[in-house]
Amino acid sequence: AVRRAYDFVSDLHDGKKRLTGEPYLSHPAEIAYILAQLRMDVNTIVAGLLHDVVEDSLLSLETVQDTFGPDV
Repeated sequence: AVRRAYDFVSDLHDGKKRLTGEPYLSHPAEIAYILAQLRMDVNTIVAGLLHDVVEDSLLSLETVQDTFGPDV
């Protein structure tokens, strides 16, 4: 599930940069890493990877829920 979410975010924002110039994926990947270090469950780590997807893309929350489940 984590790899699927990582690939999903990576594909969705391929080539995009953050305001800092870093790849878009750097921030959600850092969040997921922190959550994993805190031994959070898989759904929480996936949510960390996806946390900006709705506000930074044209995807709806419903699409994210349909793809990754309502617990994410």
